[in-house]
Amino acid sequence: MQSVAPGSVHPRTILPKMESKKITKPLVVGVGLVPANGGSYKSTLQFRRALDANVLSFSERGQVAGAGDAITHLWSGGSSFDRGFLHVSKRELAKTVPLLAAADLLQCHILFRHHAHWVRREAQRRAIPYWVVPHGCLDPWTFTYRRLVKQCWMRIYGRRILRDAHVVIFATRREYEKAKPWMTRDNGRVVRWPVEAAKVLRSEEARVALRSRLGLPATSRVLCMLGRLHPMKRPLEAAVLFARHAPAGTFLLLVGPEGKCFGAAVLEAARAAGGPDRVRWVGPVFGKDKDELLAGCDGYWSYSQRENFNFAAAEAMSAGLPVILSPGNDLSSEFNGAAVGWALESDEEPVVAAVLREWGTLPESRIAEIGDQARVWALSELSWERFETNLQALYRESVQETFPHG
Repeated sequence: MQSVAPGSVHPRTILPKMESKKITKPLVVGVGLVPANGGSYKSTLQFRRALDANVLSFSERGQVAGAGDAITHLWSGGSSFDRGFLHVSKRELAKTVPLLAAADLLQCHILFRHHAHWVRREAQRRAIPYWVVPHGCLDPWTFTYRRLVKQCWMRIYGRRILRDAHVVIFATRREYEKAKPWMTRDNGRVVRWPVEAAKVLRSEEARVALRSRLGLPATSRVLCMLGRLHPMKRPLEAAVLFARHAPAGTFLLLVGPEGKCFGAAVLEAARAAGGPDRVRWVGPVFGKDKDELLAGCDGYWSYSQRENFNFAAAEAMSAGLPVILSPGNDLSSEFNGAAVGWALESDEEPVVAAVLREWGTLPESRIAEIGDQARVWALSELSWERFETNLQALYRESVQETFPHG
């Protein structure tokens, strides 16, 4: 009998062939995924984290990618069409081969660009499902500019892209309702974006520190608006309304970088309305400085024409601030009667004026009570655990079913 050394394999023994299991994961596909693009960049990376996904961005040449954010960028060509449509060459698309080889689900974040066509085509070629996440781009307000082009694109391509998606994911119920005219299947789902809990909470100590730093009266009440100065967010109109109607002893802080609106122009408009000293533009504030600023305020206001979610409002709520939200803020559709602030029924001046007066004259104890309720709501309803659980359930559902229109 042939001897066999310990630990060796008998020469007549035939071992079964071992096959390595293919590692698959979703592929998140967005446009212009660079830090400068704020909310869409932030929320898209939340999808990556919740699903351990790879991330691909169709980006305009010249944009500055985030350092170490592990995003594969496909850079557009140099023509005006390429930049506007974010069209990329076959050479750039070659970068997608290893990502597609591992993909069991594709996600299209935002519409109207080359990547939306690419996602649908590749999903159908590979018989795998895909998601669409509009990020507010189906809101009627977005059709107030480049309307003809967008409507034609939606009628020819967009409806099919939405129809063939396994699910179309919206951040709020109101965003979903606004998008329904473009949808031909009942495949919409609502998954609220999560908010990271504020590291600094509203407190008397923070209020004193903020007023000292900005040279405001110790007894003043402070309302803040966060975000870039952009016509959609209507900082100029808000400054004028505040100057006209907010009670004496109240101040409005505009916190964010200049965009298509300029800080000096906003302040000049407030000055013309009679309130130059009660509207301040403090420029962009980030990180710990932003947390401390929020903690020193007495409320957050968004007069924006369109916010399909509004991370700044959610962050302010998590810090313990009451919120005043315009009808364009879809997040207010999620409150379900929770007393977290004021959801305006219209943008009309008398409505805004009444709310500003009420906010400015409520006792501090009531402001604190509303702020505490806002914080509880945000940490419960906008928790990371809830977001992750909902997305993972949809992911399991998607990969277990056959692509509906393959």
